[in-house]
Amino acid sequence: MVYAQQSSSSLLTLNLNKSIFLPGDMLLVYGKGIARDSLIVEIINPAGRLVHRAQVDVDVDGTYSRIILTFPKPDDVNFMQGTYTIAARSAVRQDLVQSRLFVFQAQEQQQQPITQQPVQDGLGNGISTDTLSTSISSTSIRRLELRLSVPAPATVGINEHARVLAKVTLDGILLKGEQSMLQARLIMPDGKVRELQFIAVDDGIFTAEFTSSTPGEHIIVARFAYNELLAYDAVSIVVQESPVLTLSNELARLSSGIENLNARLDSFIKDDASKDERFEDSIARLRDANGQMLALLLPIVGMITIVVALQATILARKSK
Repeated sequence: MVYAQQSSSSLLTLNLNKSIFLPGDMLLVYGKGIARDSLIVEIINPAGRLVHRAQVDVDVDGTYSRIILTFPKPDDVNFMQGTYTIAARSAVRQDLVQSRLFVFQAQEQQQQPITQQPVQDGLGNGISTDTLSTSISSTSIRRLELRLSVPAPATVGINEHARVLAKVTLDGILLKGEQSMLQARLIMPDGKVRELQFIAVDDGIFTAEFTSSTPGEHIIVARFAYNELLAYDAVSIVVQESPVLTLSNELARLSSGIENLNARLDSFIKDDASKDERFEDSIARLRDANGQMLALLLPIVGMITIVVALQATILARKSK
């Protein structure tokens, strides 16, 4: 997804996985904060209305990352298209506030540069963040992107396996990197977190095997670090109690069997129709043969009749 510059010695930082969001996209917030602090994250729409609030806990190492929202379809009240403000406030120190701007739109399109407004750096000093350019033609910023995907399916059964694919690009080109550059965490339905190991299979392509015995939604959050660039992305996998992949395979085999049966039935019907056609053709030929024989026999029968009549006439004259 969208890069973010590593840095900052401030007590609180706020980063997003994207600068432009579409319906169905997940909003991931991440950054640094006071260890064990709780951040209140609020989203303000273009009309100035508070449309979402979430609590994000900072880990003991002073970092945090959490998906706080999946964007719905645009409407005219809450999630309208336009520029939004997202702000994170510390619960430990009320003066620690960071905010950023992002765009929500119905479909992907070219945008004009968005300038971030001055925000507090966590120490009470006003600072201006860098201009965030989303112009496709921009060449002044290097783009490190990380995309996670589950080829198929995104729903599995308990203890069934699914493969997670990670693709890393720098300025649109697959980036060769070490496995250690890609770190991933699996957030379980009960909130527990465990590490997920990715394996490099090609330049910029990594895969990981997923399996779980716990039903519910599992969220995978991945982070890729390259020089001074960071990229984040997240994907979810739902685990159901029923054996989804097993049933899917059985249904696929059943579907294949039905298709084979249908093919055999079609072949049988065609063969039967062919036999009927041959039988009808034989009957037609027999009828033609009978007609020809009858045509030949009629003159003969006529001749015999005439001969018999003449003989009868001759015998009648002799008897007189």
